[in-house]
Amino acid sequence: MTLVYELIFLVLVPASLFDLWQYRVPNALCFAALVISLIGHLDRISAAGISFWLAGIIIPFSVSFIFYVCHVFGASGSKLISVIGAFLGFRAALRILVYSIFVGAIMALFKMIWRKNMFRRFRYLFQFIKSDKKTRNKNPYYDMRRDGEDGVIPFCIAISIAALWEIF
Repeated sequence: MTLVYELIFLVLVPASLFDLWQYRVPNALCFAALVISLIGHLDRISAAGISFWLAGIIIPFSVSFIFYVCHVFGASGSKLISVIGAFLGFRAALRILVYSIFVGAIMALFKMIWRKNMFRRFRYLFQFIKSDKKTRNKNPYYDMRRDGEDGVIPFCIAISIAALWEIF
C-alpha cells in the first residue's frame, strides 16, 4: 500500500502547485494518474477490482460536481478528488472531500485575515444568500471575471492536505 501512497503524493504535489500558480490542474496530469491507478488495480482484474476503481472515480466526482456547479470550487477539485478515489476508493475519497472542506474554510479564513477583507467577504456572502432567497436567482456566488482572485483559494491544496491527513 505504500506504493499507492507514494503515487498519490506524486500527483498531489504537482496538482497543488499548478492550482497555486494557475488556479487549474492540467487534464494530462489527472489522466496519467487515472491510468496509473488502473494499472495498480489490474492485479485484481475482476469485476470487483474494476468496479472498485470505477466507483472510486464516479462517486466522488458526482458528489464534488455538485460543488462545482454551485461554484464552490473549480473543476480541478472535482478531478483531483476523483483521482484520489481511483487510488483509494470512493469511501476514502468522500472522507477526504469532507476534510478538505474544513481545511479550505481554514485557508479562506487565513486569507481573509491576511488581506484584511473578512467583513467585506462575509457581507458579500450574506447579501448573496439574502438575494438568492428572495429572487431564486441562480447567479453563481463567485465568478473569476467579475470578482478577480480576491475570493479564491487553491482548493487542491486543501484536498492534498486532507488526503495526507487521511493517509497518515
